[in-house]
Amino acid sequence: MDCKNSDVDAEHLEMSSPTDARQAVAGEVEYKVSRMTLLALIFMSLSWGTCTLANVGPSSTYSSAVAELGGQAISSWIPNAALFPLIGLQPIWGSFADRYGKKWFIVAGGVVGILGNIVAATAKRTEAVIGGQALNGIGSSLLLLVIPASMEVVPAKQRSFVQGGTGLVNGLMSIVGIVTAGAFAQISITGWRWVYYFNAVFFAISGSGIYLFYRPPPPMLMREREAGRSALKDVDFIGMFTLLFGVVGIVLALTWGGNAYPWSSAAVIASLVVGIFLLAVFGAYETFAITNGILDHRFFESRNFPIVASVAFIDGMLLYGVNSFLPIEVSGVFTDNAMTVNLYLLPLNLLVLVGIAVSSYVLGVTKHYRTILIPSVFLLALFCGLLALVTPSRKVLLLVFTALIGFGVGVTTVIPVVVMSYSVPSHLLYDFSPLQSQTPV
Repeated sequence: MDCKNSDVDAEHLEMSSPTDARQAVAGEVEYKVSRMTLLALIFMSLSWGTCTLANVGPSSTYSSAVAELGGQAISSWIPNAALFPLIGLQPIWGSFADRYGKKWFIVAGGVVGILGNIVAATAKRTEAVIGGQALNGIGSSLLLLVIPASMEVVPAKQRSFVQGGTGLVNGLMSIVGIVTAGAFAQISITGWRWVYYFNAVFFAISGSGIYLFYRPPPPMLMREREAGRSALKDVDFIGMFTLLFGVVGIVLALTWGGNAYPWSSAAVIASLVVGIFLLAVFGAYETFAITNGILDHRFFESRNFPIVASVAFIDGMLLYGVNSFLPIEVSGVFTDNAMTVNLYLLPLNLLVLVGIAVSSYVLGVTKHYRTILIPSVFLLALFCGLLALVTPSRKVLLLVFTALIGFGVGVTTVIPVVVMSYSVPSHLLYDFSPLQSQTPV
């Protein structure tokens, strides 16, 4: 058996009052998945899907925004501006959410997402769209706290089904985003603005639902603070700084290279070197100077964690990368029609849903994950490589290969998150998510 299902930790029980929470910690209250918890899970699923909407829509319609506003030289920043906060801020939110609770961070993500989409939708210049996208990235990075939160509010034995359910909603939202973004772009030259208005509505719904229905007790680290220990005492600020600016440096170099500057330019090389250096410092510091930082050494007490974390890296890289850059490739190779471009993404996203459903069932019923995870990783590696064979005359290959990649991505959407949730201390459940969030690089 690959996974051990234990009862849900008392820290994660959803209670109606602090007294109930204290009784739960003492073992006096039996855990029950209430209707309030189910409603919270529904809005957590919607929140994750909202992050996908915020990624898919702008990536597939940014050329329409540039056609109206100009700024072709900086157009690549529209899909990429959200990546900086989405990647770099996750460890910061993770550390603070462990100490102060996740709810208000998630709600704040809804508010920031609303502001970012309104800024982008009403923009008069491309620079304003980029600024709105940066705010969207901040909002999404906060909303993604719902992934570990959904693992916390249910018993361990139900986590695979919960992750599968939230993943299915996320996949459906991706399809909704693909279809609606293409439809909006077809309306008129200003139709791309409605992509952002549409996203703002979902940020509002998600934040409101979390505010109303997600009622967790204080996290363990907050209870320690109430007992006289400083909540900020063990925050890994050095790790946050080196990881954040290391990632920013690398993403900046990859965004500039071949676009704003030649790959051989001083700006690109300097950004890349600084980014790699800071990430090397981060790795050395987390390994030798601190034991309870972002890479908490307790994560590695289980051999499952580093193995599955590497798979999560592949999953995130493909999921965000394909959704961000495949529309750009399709528009350059096959068609510049916004609706048709988005239809090319449907096989990928439909098979993601199949992969999520199958892996949730296999893991939830058999408790084994290697039998489906290993073939799925092989599938990803094989067909990502075979995409190099796609040419303007080989449309079918693109559709078939991306569909099979989608199945693999669906499997790796479920299994790594669930298995890692079994591999880390329960009160540090969120801290593995920042590692996964670095994958868009």
